[in-house]
Amino acid sequence: MSSNSSLHKRLPLVRARFGASHFKSFLLGNDHVPGAHQARQVLDLMESFLGPECLDARTWRSWFSSKPPRPRTDAVEALDRCVFAMKSAAQQGAWDLNFYKEMMTGGLVRKLLEPTKSQTPESVMSLRAAAYSPLSHWHLHLDALDVATLAEGKEARECMAVLQIALAHLAEVLHEQWNVTNGRVYTTLSSDFALCWAEKSEQEKTESRRALSGFRPPVFDWFMNRPPRPMFDSDLHTPEFTSRHVHKTLLCLIEDVGFLRADRLEAWTLALASSTLLLRAQIRVDQQTLVPSNPSDYLYVSLLERVLFQIEDDDEETLELLEEVQRRQSYSWSPFSIEKLFEARSVYEHQLLLHGIPVRSVETIISSRN
Repeated sequence: MSSNSSLHKRLPLVRARFGASHFKSFLLGNDHVPGAHQARQVLDLMESFLGPECLDARTWRSWFSSKPPRPRTDAVEALDRCVFAMKSAAQQGAWDLNFYKEMMTGGLVRKLLEPTKSQTPESVMSLRAAAYSPLSHWHLHLDALDVATLAEGKEARECMAVLQIALAHLAEVLHEQWNVTNGRVYTTLSSDFALCWAEKSEQEKTESRRALSGFRPPVFDWFMNRPPRPMFDSDLHTPEFTSRHVHKTLLCLIEDVGFLRADRLEAWTLALASSTLLLRAQIRVDQQTLVPSNPSDYLYVSLLERVLFQIEDDDEETLELLEEVQRRQSYSWSPFSIEKLFEARSVYEHQLLLHGIPVRSVETIISSRN
């Protein structure tokens, strides 16, 4: 295996800018300007919570440079301490004090590359992967970007074990989150009632509360917190795919266009982009290990990369790929489903830009072979 230091250097530097932008958005709220370091505003606010000299201005600005340095652990820890200080006592218990430390300096690949004296390093890596759980959808997406980047590099052949273990684990995490039978992500998404409630006027809310107040036991909280579920033609058509094909599960969800909206659409779009990066990496690993890939893998990755990463017009080739995918898998897609898939492109681009990352840079990062 290539030295761990050379593999670390191969990983993309996007984590620094991304994590700093994510923190800045949380800290400044509506005053957040994507892509700008806004050092003075950020440090003034941080000092109000942590005291003077909590973070060096040059360090903060460096995270927004074109080639940011690897963030120092002590500097990143200041971000986590600041968020903890901003939250109420009730909220602090739910905040992971390693959130930004993990986002900017950690990740699954780095954990797998930690030194070990074991004579069976692959078994150690497998145990590390099993114990690893991404702290957010964005943490998982950055992990997928690490894996996709490593799979494209000249070192890929020397770190097959790392790639295979990381790929299997991250795909399993996505599957556990999004499978339609008992996926864990659905309990974290807004209910149908909550989304409708947000669109009501104050008068409509008052009338609705009055109408619901007559129910015993009370039903308002039950409606508000009821986990949403995608709907399919029938139970017989409920999609069931393995973690290896989690991208197919995610594509099934556009059959229910009413399900994919608001926070659900954002979470699903990020998961779809993550699954695309993992599929691309899996194909590269199969090529290196001379394992035949499923023929449909090339079709799916061509479609998804074109939709998500290659910002072009909805050209004829993309539509042909869509038709072929739908024919092979017998998806029950409507024209509105196709529109939802193209909407994912703009949602993904918007989410990246909020964190100072142009969508084209994702394709550039993973396809560079240095």
